[in-house]
Amino acid sequence: MQVLNGFLMEIPVNVVISVVLIYGYFGLPAMGLAGAALGSLALLVALPLASAMAGLVEDHPEMLSRLTK
Repeated sequence: MQVLNGFLMEIPVNVVISVVLIYGYFGLPAMGLAGAALGSLALLVALPLASAMAGLVEDHPEMLSRLTK
């Protein structure tokens, strides 16, 4: 179930990041197809790291206090 939730969270985040990078919103340059690729790459890197951190905090709750300081 955790994998499904992560996947369902990834889709809208990927869409938002890709649209921002493709069309150049918020002062960023319009990058076109390269922006879509960069947005997808950013999520491919960030989500496994976030999942690993969530698993680490779940297994070792004392780590949460260290991460939030």
